[in-house]
Amino acid sequence: SRLVDEIKEKARRQGREESLFVKRLYQQEIHSRIQRYTREAERALGEERWGAARFAIEKILLLDPKNRAGERLLAVLDKQEKIA
Repeated sequence: SRLVDEIKEKARRQGREESLFVKRLYQQEIHSRIQRYTREAERALGEERWGAARFAIEKILLLDPKNRAGERLLAVLDKQEKIA
């Protein structure tokens, strides 16, 4: 994250073209994190670790509040917690 911030600051100083690059870089970083948190949530759900699953899902939804995978995982978690 620090490296991304450094790149963003350099791009800001150099002008708009670089800022578009940084915007794409941030989008890629967010996408990468969402994928990682999705895998974590799915693994935690499979292992019935509800707290860990909820934490991973909350991170997904913080990054992208309308993320369909996050919403789906949250529904699965809510259902599993009621059963347990």
